[in-house]
Amino acid sequence: WFKRKTSAEAISSMLCHPTVTSNVMSHSSLAWALLDACSSFTKCAETLQCNLGEEFTIRILLSLVYLLGCPEEFGLVVHSSVVLRDLSSLHNVKQNSSSSAGLSQNSLLDLYFRQLLPKIALSGPSFPWKCSEPSFRAMDAFLRCANPSTIGGNFDVVAPFFIHHLSNSGFKKSEDCDGNDSSNSLQEKTAEEYSMRISLMSLLQAILSDGSFDETIESELPIQSILSKNFATDVLLSLVLPNLVWRSGGLAAALRKLSAATMFSLLSHHNNRPRRDADVESDLYKLETLLHLIPILHSNLEDTESTTRELCCHCLSLILEQISRNDFQSIWEADTRVVDTLYPRLLMLLDDSHDPVRMATCTALQHFLRLAYNPCEEGPTCRLGFSSLEEITSSLIIQLDDPDAEIRCHVAEVFTTLLDIQRSDSNNCDNIAQSTEMKSKVIEMMDDKFRTAFKSHRYTQHINSLLENILDLKKEISQRNDKII
Repeated sequence: WFKRKTSAEAISSMLCHPTVTSNVMSHSSLAWALLDACSSFTKCAETLQCNLGEEFTIRILLSLVYLLGCPEEFGLVVHSSVVLRDLSSLHNVKQNSSSSAGLSQNSLLDLYFRQLLPKIALSGPSFPWKCSEPSFRAMDAFLRCANPSTIGGNFDVVAPFFIHHLSNSGFKKSEDCDGNDSSNSLQEKTAEEYSMRISLMSLLQAILSDGSFDETIESELPIQSILSKNFATDVLLSLVLPNLVWRSGGLAAALRKLSAATMFSLLSHHNNRPRRDADVESDLYKLETLLHLIPILHSNLEDTESTTRELCCHCLSLILEQISRNDFQSIWEADTRVVDTLYPRLLMLLDDSHDPVRMATCTALQHFLRLAYNPCEEGPTCRLGFSSLEEITSSLIIQLDDPDAEIRCHVAEVFTTLLDIQRSDSNNCDNIAQSTEMKSKVIEMMDDKFRTAFKSHRYTQHINSLLENILDLKKEISQRNDKII
C-alpha cells in the first residue's frame, strides 16, 4: 500500500498542509505529532526501500523546516535533525556532524534549496512578515541551517526576503501609522519591527561572515542577476545603511550594533577577495557609494554602544586602507564638513572608556594620515597643515603614558606612520625647498614633544625608540640635502 504513488502523495501532502504548518509552532503536541509522522514516513520508506521522488522529498523537508523553526522550549531541533539525516541517507547524502544543527553542506536542504525557498515564501502572507509569523520562523531556520555557499549561489532568490524586511520602507510604514493607533499599540508595532530586523540582521551577518558564502556569491549567481555584478554595494545600500541611521531607544541601538557588524563582515571579505580584474574599480568604493557610507560611519562614532563605535572605527579603517589619495580628496571636496571633523572625532575616541575602541581608532588614524597628509603637496591637496599635525601629536603623546602596554604599542605605530611619511623623497616634489622645510618643521616639533614627554612619562620605552627613529630620519634628510647641494 505504501509503495503506491497515491498513498505517498496523500501522506506527504497532509504532513505539509498549510493548516498543519501554520499551527505547528504554537502547539507543541501538534509539533511532536508531526515529527513522529515524518519519522515514521522516512523509516517506512527506508524499510521498504522506496525510491522517494523529488516532489515527496520536498514536502517532507518543508515539514521538517517548520519543525526546526519551532520555539526552543519544544525541544525539537535535535530530533528533527535526526529525521533529516535519515531522510538524507535515503538519497545517499553524506552528513557532517561538525556543521550547525547536525546538518552538512551536502544535506537535502542544500540540494533542494531553490525549490524549498519559494514554497516557504508562498506558504505565508504577503511581505513583510512579523516575527511571530510561522513562515518567518521557518525561513529563518531554513537559512540558518543551509550552507552559506548554497545561500551565496542562490542569493538572487534569497535577496528579496531580506530587502522586503530590512529596507527603509518597513520603518516608514511603522512610523507613519494612523493617528488613531493608541500609544501602546504603536509601541508594540515598533518593538515587533525591531525584533524582526534584529533577528534578520544577525542572520545576514552570520551568512556574510562565512568565507564560503563570499567564494560563491559571484561565481554561481545567474548571469542575468544584478546582484552578481554589484552584490556588495546592493547589500550595503539597501540593507545595512538604512539600519545604521540613528534612532532613539535600546532596540534601535541593538540593531545599529548588528548592522555595524554586518558591514564589517561585508567590507572584510570584500577587501580580502582577489580581484578578477585589478584595473576595474570596485563598485563598493566608487565615490557615490562612499559619500553615503562615510558620513553614517562618522555619526556612529558617537554611539552610546562601545561595540558599535569599535566596529565603525574598523569599517573606516578598511575603507581608508583601500581608497586612493585622489578618491579621498574627492570625498573631502564633496563633503568637507564630515571629513574636516573626522580626525578631531578620532582624537576624542583616544580617551574612550573602551580600550578596543581606542586601539581601533589608532588604526583608523594611521590610514587617515597616509591619505590626508603629504609633505610633497601643497594647497587643497594637502589637507593637514602643521597646526593639525601638532594637535594630533599632542593628543597621541598623552596616550604613550597609558598603563596598558597594548594601547602604547598602537599609539607608537601611529607615530611611526607619521615619521615614515616624512621619509618620502623630496626630489619627487614640485617644490623641493618647501617640502624639505615642512618635513624639518614637523620632525623638530615631534622631537621637542617627545623629549618633553620623556621627562614626565612613566613609560619611556616607545619614546626612546621614536627618538632614535627621528635621529635616523634627520640623518637621512641631511644626506639627501648634501647630495642636492
